Amino acid sequence: MRRSVVAATVTILTLHAAPVVAHGTFVDARPLPGVTVGGTVDEVAFLFPEAIVPEGAVIVVTGPEGIVVPASGSIERLADTVVRIPIEVLSRPGEYGVDYSIPAADGFAFDGSFTFFFDPAADALEPLPYARGGRAGLLAVVAVSILVVATGVIGWTRRRPSGDVH
Repeated sequence: MRRSVVAATVTILTLHAAPVVAHGTFVDARPLPGVTVGGTVDEVAFLFPEAIVPEGAVIVVTGPEGIVVPASGSIERLADTVVRIPIEVLSRPGEYGVDYSIPAADGFAFDGSFTFFFDPAADALEPLPYARGGRAGLLAVVAVSILVVATGVIGWTRRRPSGDVH
């Protein structure tokens, strides 16, 4: 009985972990916080854990010495959970800041800030892989996590000796 309660608790916590972190932060971004990127950096993109609304969204990129990097277009939603803003191509090495406020479909706003570094000699920035598939990449991660937990629970319950009656 005790093992069943523990297994049920682990499963419930795993299944409900995503909503706990759903508000307040993004799931993925390009560039990522704290990384050094090179190549052509001409956009900032975010993947959020739930649907977002581009209307009222604000993304500001600040370069070295506090100079705002001009946007070269408007903020656009690429999928229900993906938003991007095109910016002028970065050319000046140094630390860049990103401040964002993106409304979620439920009325909550994802607000935050982070920094990244630009060095023309560093590896090129890889595009956000979720931009075309929307939630597909995120759902794949959740599905694999559930499968791993379920396999562990099944394996754990089968290890129990058949003569054990508690």
